[in-house]
Parts: sequence; structure tokens; C-alpha cells
Amino acid sequence: MRSTMIAAGLTLTVCAAAPASAQSLGDVARQESERRNQQAESGKTYTNEDLETVGSSATPLPAPVAVPAPPTTTTKSNGVVMQETGKGTININAPEAASNRDEKYWRKRSRDMRESLVRVRANIAAAEQRLAALEKGPQTAAAARERQAAETALKQLRSEENMRNTDMAQLKTFAAGQKVPAEWLEFE
Repeated sequence: MRSTMIAAGLTLTVCAAAPASAQSLGDVARQESERRNQQAESGKTYTNEDLETVGSSATPLPAPVAVPAPPTTTTKSNGVVMQETGKGTININAPEAASNRDEKYWRKRSRDMRESLVRVRANIAAAEQRLAALEKGPQTAAAARERQAAETALKQLRSEENMRNTDMAQLKTFAAGQKVPAEWLEFE
């Protein structure tokens, strides 16, 4: 009985307060408009005419002179001179590069390519032997998985061999364009 009376009292309080606190959107807008009008009347508004009268009596200030920043120059240990101007522009003056593509360079480059190709061909031979051994051995699920892995590795090695052959052909073409003697290259 007591809880019923408390619930009824709360309901009555909420119902009585609802109409008093509820405002329509129009009422809120009207109140805000009145508040803005009161604030506008209390402060001083300055116009361009006010500013011109104040500015005409004062002595005009000279325009600021833009002084460009001196360029920053940096010289690297390899002789490259970098000059940075104020607007983010960089001037780079590098000395003429000395041609280090002598006989030693060409012989080393061709030797490295030959050795790389020999390694790839040795790996291809090993992968082919492993694949042949798997074909002769017992045909189990594990052997089938290993055979699949060996076939994938063999495809990758053959692709790498093709790339190495292409690299060697490009080196030959480039060397011919540079008029490098054929004996410096020592290809197969």
C-alpha cells in the first residue's frame, strides 16, 4: 500500500512538471532572437568609415622589405655541392664521375653472372634428381606432397635460370654498346 502511494505521488509530480518545462521550438527561437538583439544594443559596432577616419590621421607605415635568406651550401665528402635556396629549391653540382668501368670491372661482373648461373643450374640438377627419386619410390601421400613441392621448386629454379640468361644477354648488349672487348667478358 505504501509503495502504491509513493508511485502515485511520483506520477503526479512528473505530470504536473511536464507542461511547465515543455517549450515549443518557436518559443526557444523567439527567446534566442531577443537575447541577440539585447547583446547587439549593448556593444559598439565599428564600420569601415570608422576605420578610415582613424587611419587617415596616422602616419602610414612603410611596407616591410622582404630580405631573402642567404642560400645554405653543403659540400659532401664525395665532392657533391648542394645549395639550398629560400624557396625550397636545391641546386646540386656534382663533379664529373670517373669511369670505373675498366677491364677489372667487366671481368668481375661477367664472372659473378657466370657463377650465379652455375649455382642455379646445379640446383636444377639436384631438384631433377630428387624428383626422379620420388617417382621411383613408394607412392604415398607424403611422397605426393614432397613431389609437388619439388616440382614447384624446379619451376622456380628454371624461371631463375631464364632471368640469369636474360641478364647475361643484356650485359653483352650493354658491353657492346660501351665498346668493351669481348675477351673482358669471358662468357661460356
